[in-house]
Amino acid sequence: MKRIVDEEIRLVPYYPNEEVALKWYQDPQLCKQVDDIDCVYTLDMIVSY
Repeated sequence: MKRIVDEEIRLVPYYPNEEVALKWYQDPQLCKQVDDIDCVYTLDMIVSY
């Protein structure tokens, strides 16, 4: 179900895409900035969230 915020913004339901997320979270600098961790994510970590 889409939620309309205003005339220009609509929110769409989230759908998991672990392959894309895993590639994104293999960058140590990104993991530090986003989640303040000193390691990269594994697929198990991504799926468990």
